[in-house]
Amino acid sequence: MHSRAAFSISLLLCFVLSSLVVKAWGDEASGTLLKAFPTAEGFGACTPGGRGGKVLFVTTLEDYIPGSESPIEGSLRAAVSAEGPRYVLFRVGGTIALKADLSLTNPFITIAGSTAPGGGILRLRIRYRQPSLADAT
Repeated sequence: MHSRAAFSISLLLCFVLSSLVVKAWGDEASGTLLKAFPTAEGFGACTPGGRGGKVLFVTTLEDYIPGSESPIEGSLRAAVSAEGPRYVLFRVGGTIALKADLSLTNPFITIAGSTAPGGGILRLRIRYRQPSLADAT
């Protein structure tokens, strides 16, 4: 009899907790959080991206190898490597032949590939790596 009461209490607790989770999701969906753009839906709908940050322009299709070659101002790699919230807009279109993997290690970025003139931008292979405490030392 004792285990039946414990099971009932556990079931009631699960119901209450799941109701709270559904309520929280409902608040997000109702628009209480600022969306990335007005029609954004799904997992990343409320990401801040580069909101409130500086605007950086990609003005060259050239790339460089970090640590081996000098940084190229106006390159996609320089914009991605910058710190702080930022929007990356394109003033060139074409193919960027990456010389090394392009990793997003600084968060809060919006890469607006749709701003590239002409046929757009090709061959963007980006990997996101969550910064860790090891990066701070």
